[in-house]
Amino acid sequence: MEKLYADIIDSIEDGIVVFDKDFDILLFNQIAEIITGISKSRAMNTKGESLFCDNKRLLDQVKKSLKNGQVFSDYDTDFFRPDGTVAPVSLITSPVLSPEGEYEGTTLLIRDIRRVKELEEDLRRSDSLVSVGVLAAGLAHEIKNPLGGIRGAAQLLQMEVEENKELIEYTSLIVRETDRVTGLIEELLDFANPKSLKKEQVNIHEILDSVIALQSRSEATRETTFVTDYDPSIPPLVGDSDKLAQVLLNIVKNGCEAMDGRGSLKVVTRVVSDFMLNEGPGSRSAMIAVDVIDSGPGISEEAQRMLFTPFYTKKRGGTGLGLAVSHRIVEAHKGYIKVESKEGEGATFSLYLPLR
Repeated sequence: MEKLYADIIDSIEDGIVVFDKDFDILLFNQIAEIITGISKSRAMNTKGESLFCDNKRLLDQVKKSLKNGQVFSDYDTDFFRPDGTVAPVSLITSPVLSPEGEYEGTTLLIRDIRRVKELEEDLRRSDSLVSVGVLAAGLAHEIKNPLGGIRGAAQLLQMEVEENKELIEYTSLIVRETDRVTGLIEELLDFANPKSLKKEQVNIHEILDSVIALQSRSEATRETTFVTDYDPSIPPLVGDSDKLAQVLLNIVKNGCEAMDGRGSLKVVTRVVSDFMLNEGPGSRSAMIAVDVIDSGPGISEEAQRMLFTPFYTKKRGGTGLGLAVSHRIVEAHKGYIKVESKEGEGATFSLYLPLR
C-alpha cells in the first residue's frame, strides 16, 4: 500500500513538497525534482530555508503558512534553479493539521506554467500580427500600382537614352530598386493574406536535404560546414512541402548569415512528445523537432523577444518579414518555433510539427 501511495504522489502533475513545523522536508515528489532541478536525495537532507535560499517569495509563503496556517492559491512567480535557469511557476500552500487542529506543517504545490506563459505570449503576438497585417495589406495595394508606372516609365526612358551610358545607369538603378520594393510588397501581401496550405504526405528529411543543398551552393556559404543528424524512424508528415521548405530555408539561411558564412551549422531531427516539451506528464501527442544549430555570436534576450515581430531585423538590407512569415506558416501547421540562445554561444532554432 505504501508503494501505491508513492506512485500516486509521483503521478500527480504538480510538484509536491511537504514541510514539517521545523522546516524539514518530509516529501519531495518526482515532478518537484523536474521543476526545481533539485534531486530528492538533496532535498530530503537539507533544511527548507537552505534549499530554497534563492527563492525568497516561495520561502515567505511557506513561512506564513507554517506560522498561522495562511493559504495561498495560484501565486505566480519565478523559480530560480541551482543551474542558473529560471522557471515560471504557480505556487499553492496549504497547512497540514493534526487531528487536534494544530499546525503540523505545510504542503507546497509547485506548478510549471512555462507553456501557459508561452501561449499567452503567442496570443499577444498573434493579435499584433493581425493588426500589422491589415495595415500592411492596405499600404501594399496603394503602393504597388504606382510602382508599376514608375518601372514602365524608366524602361521607356532607357530606350530613349540607350546611347548615354550615364543615364542608362540611372534608369537601370530605378528599375532595380522598383523591383526590390515590389518584392517587399509581395512579402507584405504574403504575410497579410497567407495562402491556404496544400497538404500532402511529406518527407521532412528530403525537404531538409534540398534546403541544405541549395544553401550550400551559395557563394556566401562556401566556408560553412553543414552537419546533419537525422532520426531515421521519423515517418512522413502531413503538410505543405513548399511552405515548410520556405520556413526551413529561412532558418538555415539566417544561421549561415549569423556565422558570416563560416563555422558549422548542424541540423538535427528527433521525435518528441508534449510530455518532454513541458517537462511534465501532460498530453503525450507525438511531434517531430527540427533543430538548426549555428555557431554564431548568439542572440540577446531582448532580440529574442522581437524575432517574430514584422519588420524587426538587424540584418543590413533585411526586411524583417522572413521569420514573421515563417512563424505564421508553422502556426498554420499546428506547430511552433522555439529559440534558445546566449550571447557568444550560438543559437538553436527548433521547429516543432505534429506527427498526426
